Amino acid sequence: MSLPNAEAHLAAHLGCHYVDVDWQPALTAVMDAEGDVTTAMKAIEPLADTAAR
Repeated sequence: MSLPNAEAHLAAHLGCHYVDVDWQPALTAVMDAEGDVTTAMKAIEPLADTAAR
């Protein structure tokens, strides 16, 4: 999935709760992992921990 596609899907799902700047670190980490799920998960884990607090 392309970055613009992912952003559009998130925006459609979250509606007015989607804030682009809040999602950019996670989206960048996933896109930089280029399909490597393990790398993507390691990259977003700290972001998810921070968001959960």
